[in-house]
Parts: sequence; structure tokens; C-alpha cells
Amino acid sequence: MSIAELKNEIHKAVDKMPERDLKELLDLINKKQYWDDSAIEEHVDAIISENKELLQKLAQ
Repeated sequence: MSIAELKNEIHKAVDKMPERDLKELLDLINKKQYWDDSAIEEHVDAIISENKELLQKLAQ
């Protein structure tokens, strides 16, 4: 499926959704945009650097 076809199918599906579900869908899309691979990698790197000493002790 091409990008245009995918977008068209998404529009059709959204048009059929009950209004009460639209906010939840928007929240899900926004979360997906926020948690892309680079963001996850940055968070993991930060966790590792903040806890480097503890992780080294646990590894021993």
C-alpha cells in the first residue's frame, strides 16, 4: 500500500470512529510520536549514565 492509500484508509477509519474514542486515538498518536526510537535511546542512555556505579556493582 502506498502512503497516500494508507492515509486514505486511516481517514476512513477515523471518520467511522465514535466521537468518544477520538481523544484516546489522538493521545495514542501523540505518545507514539514522543516515544520514537531516538527518544527511547536517549532515556536509556540517561538511566545508564545516572546509575553507572550501581550497574557496575550489580554486574560483579
